[in-house]
Amino acid sequence: MNSKKLSLSILIFLASLLILSGCSNAGILLELDPNPVEFSQNETSRDLDLTVTTEGFGSLSLNNLIIEVIDENDEIIFDEEKEIDITLPVIGEHSKTVEYTLDLKKIFTPEEYDEYNSDETFEEFYLRVLQDKSHTLRLTVTGSNDSSLTAQINYN
Repeated sequence: MNSKKLSLSILIFLASLLILSGCSNAGILLELDPNPVEFSQNETSRDLDLTVTTEGFGSLSLNNLIIEVIDENDEIIFDEEKEIDITLPVIGEHSKTVEYTLDLKKIFTPEEYDEYNSDETFEEFYLRVLQDKSHTLRLTVTGSNDSSLTAQINYN
């Protein structure tokens, strides 16, 4: 019976050490594929894979993916939120991929984007405004441990 109490005491002591040393903090790392995001004149959408890797020890909830496109003046020209709604215990390292389609025709509409004339085609707009320019894509995963990733969107 004494050995069971001793084993339980050692286990509680080791768990306490893990908690006090910070090993109980579950965290996430984000990785985007492709990075950078490349478009050409003929492409209006691109499928993206955001890999969310959890690490550490504890519990983690992932609520939403916030997608923002930011222009050269650091102004958000497009934002969208996608529900992820994942809660999981974290022990070690695990990965989950979230898919998203970045659609230029959804970002750049004549109603929302001043430089887009409603009487021109998207291809004309692309050549006149976007070609050889870039924007910043910011992806943020919200939840118990918010994390962000930025990447370039290049318009070739």
